[in-house]
Amino acid sequence: MNHYIIFYPKDIDYNDEPKETVLWEVKYHAHSGMIGLPDYLLSLLQAEQKEAYPIGKWHSEFTNLGMQLIYDYVYAKEYAYFVNNTPFFTATLSALDLNRFNNQIVVKQKVGRKLLKEMKLKNQGVMHPEKFHKKMIELTDISEEQFLIHEEICDTLINLENLCEKCVQYESLIEWKSIC
Repeated sequence: MNHYIIFYPKDIDYNDEPKETVLWEVKYHAHSGMIGLPDYLLSLLQAEQKEAYPIGKWHSEFTNLGMQLIYDYVYAKEYAYFVNNTPFFTATLSALDLNRFNNQIVVKQKVGRKLLKEMKLKNQGVMHPEKFHKKMIELTDISEEQFLIHEEICDTLINLENLCEKCVQYESLIEWKSIC
């Protein structure tokens, strides 16, 4: 039987639906050529929007503008404004939710234990991702030659670094434990 160590965000929720408190970001896409809009308006519609609001607010805003929901996925939705039965512009919503990403890193126990031992961590634990990342950096600084020779260890460190970034972004601790 193979044993592994799994690393994941502590706050991950295994529900298939985002919570009502999750914020959603929007990206607009204007379909140029449909109607001659001024360039500044087209660029405004196509610009990356940094505002994020709950899904209820977006739904209310878009329906008030006469837009229709055309795609309704768990972590993504798209509204469109139609002119003559043709989409004129669309608004694509993406949930800013930790669950929308693949957040688990599963490594062979031998590799995981070696990394954890070198980082002076137990085989099971929880830690702030910035502190975990700092320990990873110290590990690679001290034993770069030893670890970077092994592709699997190098790949694991890269994946763990990405996981740390997601945990920081979504304010979650990183957790790890042994599994079968």
